[in-house]
Amino acid sequence: NHTICKKPKEKRCHASEYRLTTTPSAKSQKKKGVMPVNIDLQRERSRATFNPERLTNLFDGGAAATKRRRHLESLIALDPTGVFSNEDNAYLHRKDMHVRALAKHVRLIE
Repeated sequence: NHTICKKPKEKRCHASEYRLTTTPSAKSQKKKGVMPVNIDLQRERSRATFNPERLTNLFDGGAAATKRRRHLESLIALDPTGVFSNEDNAYLHRKDMHVRALAKHVRLIE
């Protein structure tokens, strides 16, 4: 249900050995431009004594800004070029990271 580690308790697990559980339709949500949400995060949000959407709107600067941010996030998540992927950032040389940042900027302008 939560994170899973196959090693004994006395050994620490590497981050790649953990698996996060997300909603069952996470893949279909990502195709629609909706980011999957961790089940534990959903549970905590449902227990909140305040409206999380109102707080999000406050942080973003209003409901219109939240809607715009979510739209832009979905465009980036669904980008077919893969330029926004950060999977191998930890292994890139400084020069390659700079080139990738420029490529992301160019793609955003397109």
